[in-house]
Amino acid sequence: MSWSPSCTTRVRMTPIRRCMLTLTLWVLAAPAVFLAQAPAPATQVKILTSSVSGAASLLLPGNLLYQGAFRIPRGAFGDPHGDGLTYPDSGLTYNPANNSLFINGHVWWQLTAEISIPQVVNSTNLASLNTATVRQNLTDVTEGHLANIYAGGTPTRDPLLGGLLVYNGKLIGTSYEYYDGSNLTRLSHFTSSLNLAQTGDFQGMYLVGDPLKTAFVSAYMALVPAAWQASLGGPALTGNCCVSIISRSSWGPAASAFDPDKLGVVSPVPVTPLVEYTSANPLGASLDQQSNPYFEQGDEMRGLVFAAGARSLLFFGRHGTGPFCYGEGTANPALDHTAVPGSPGVIYCYDPVITSKGSHSYPYAHYVWAYDANDLAAAKAGTKQPWQVRPYAVWTLGLPSAFGIAGYAGIQGAAYDPSTQRIYVSQKLADGSLPLIHVFTVVP
Repeated sequence: MSWSPSCTTRVRMTPIRRCMLTLTLWVLAAPAVFLAQAPAPATQVKILTSSVSGAASLLLPGNLLYQGAFRIPRGAFGDPHGDGLTYPDSGLTYNPANNSLFINGHVWWQLTAEISIPQVVNSTNLASLNTATVRQNLTDVTEGHLANIYAGGTPTRDPLLGGLLVYNGKLIGTSYEYYDGSNLTRLSHFTSSLNLAQTGDFQGMYLVGDPLKTAFVSAYMALVPAAWQASLGGPALTGNCCVSIISRSSWGPAASAFDPDKLGVVSPVPVTPLVEYTSANPLGASLDQQSNPYFEQGDEMRGLVFAAGARSLLFFGRHGTGPFCYGEGTANPALDHTAVPGSPGVIYCYDPVITSKGSHSYPYAHYVWAYDANDLAAAKAGTKQPWQVRPYAVWTLGLPSAFGIAGYAGIQGAAYDPSTQRIYVSQKLADGSLPLIHVFTVVP
């Protein structure tokens, strides 16, 4: 298969959605860099507060023990377009009823499936890894309502599934617009049954929190351990970060407490902002913006886990470790920061793995932002503002370098099983066009 790394694709979509798979199509055209066999980089951790020393309940890289990985099956699995579980963007959650995972499929079609969790194998050889089976085929759990997130239900141009959460026997989901330049989306959350084949059970979309801050709450979600629910203000967390246009979203990890049982009962559903960063108060503003270990504008946030038995909230995503540049990505270093012909004011940014126009900070790393729950409780109590809450540590997530694309990092989501203390992290484009599920065990 030969694809050009431009924003031209094989389906009719808006220009914004066409640009979303620039990297995906480029990977298929350049298999030479795929499954790079470079040695695994050492996990780099930056401790940001002195209070971490000797605090056993705050998690650090040594508390996440890598167990191995398993593969995602290839096939249509109910997707009428035939793309199946390839090229996902976001959405992963644990289902305790079946010891399984709900996972979203191809970014173009926004369908959801349920997969089994096979025996985990620790190997850098893909052929040695076990493959999950599909328990429930890919389905549109929103029953055609994914795009109805403007006030009044007016469809958006570029709707995406933001996140999934199993809560009290229901599947909770979120939706947001990929490129909401005027910040007009207002609705974000929905509910459905755990039976994906059932119809007529969709409810939503619902307004959650401040209608002007939907892009702060409309993606990943996580459960709050019972011991912390009163201190944080709810049984679950919901957040979003750094989506276009970033001025409408958080400039760093964001999370608000809410009660999913209030969806469809009150409007707006009350939230308690615990950590978030406005454009006036971005994360790490005092640091060198050319190489900011806290946050770069091109970062992605895709998962959140609050592990029982610890007081750490862990955000999972992608962080740019190189100098920040906004412009047209190019694989030619000689063009870096030169003018793009025919595009006044636009420059090239050296980025051989993301060649679309936007924020660049190549090379990229799978990243963890770790926060102390006590700091979030202070925000709930009003003794701190949400933008005053800072991570106590950040680090590169130690995924085997044998999987994925050299210099690129992409996480689809993170899911947590409190009964086994397992964290499941889905790495995008780690098995050809399919993600790979990595498994860690939390040892507080």
